[in-house]
Order: sequence, then C-alpha cells, then structure tokens
Amino acid sequence: MQRAGLVLVVALVLAGAACSGGGSPATKRAPHLARPTTTRATTPSLLPCGGTATIPAAVRVSAVAGLDVNPAQYLVANVSLSRSDSTWARFDTLPAAGQEASYQGGFGLAHCDGTSWAVTDFGSAEVGCPGGAVAPPPPAVRADLGIDCP
Repeated sequence: MQRAGLVLVVALVLAGAACSGGGSPATKRAPHLARPTTTRATTPSLLPCGGTATIPAAVRVSAVAGLDVNPAQYLVANVSLSRSDSTWARFDTLPAAGQEASYQGGFGLAHCDGTSWAVTDFGSAEVGCPGGAVAPPPPAVRADLGIDCP
C-alpha cells in the first residue's frame, strides 16, 4: 500500500510540472511581444459593446491612422480587455497573407462609449501614452494592457 501511495505522489508531481505552463522556448513569445494578462470575452452580453468579438469590425471602419483605407491588408489579432476597466481594449494588426511587404502592422486601443467600440489610438510606438495627440487611457488601464511609455 505504501508503494502505491508513492507512485500516486510521483504521478501527481509529474502532472503538475507538465501543466505548469513552462512550455518550450519555441512556444514562448519574445519579451517585446509579451502580452499582459487580460480579460477575454466569454459572455459578450455581459461585456461592454459586445466584448472583444465586435472590435475587429470597429477597427476596420476606423479612420484613425487610415485603418479604414485598405482593411484587406491586415488582420486584427490579440484583442484583449483591460481588467480594471473593460471599456478599454488593446488589439494588434498583422499583415494579411501576401501583404507582408506592404503592411507594417502595429497595435491600437479602442474604447467603448456604451454602445460601440471606437479606436482611440494606433501606431507602432507610444500608443496610449500621455503627451500624444489623443488623451490616453487611465494609468491602471495602461498597466493592464501593457502600454509602455517613455
């Protein structure tokens, strides 16, 4: 009986190590691409403006930084909500297949005004930072969404 208990303990330790989220280096993001832990849309009716599912459409029609000019050039990815204020979201744009040479990509912020999402800022650096052309989100939101400002 004692041996069976030892086998069970070893099995649990191994299972815990396998599930610890370490992953292989190939599956980890580069440090500069690391994303903060944020709330993902699970119940759209309970989240502002329908949650993250409605953000890609809002990005594609936004005039901010010309996102509406040729929305077929990019994909909207990695959409996440701030934990401290779910009316703020961050998103990435990545080149669509075949557009790698013509579309750089970047990231942006969207804010829910109560009925719909609107892109507030977009670019590749200092997005959402104080001193820019638009008012930044609150400091807690910037921290939640991984906004690094100089």
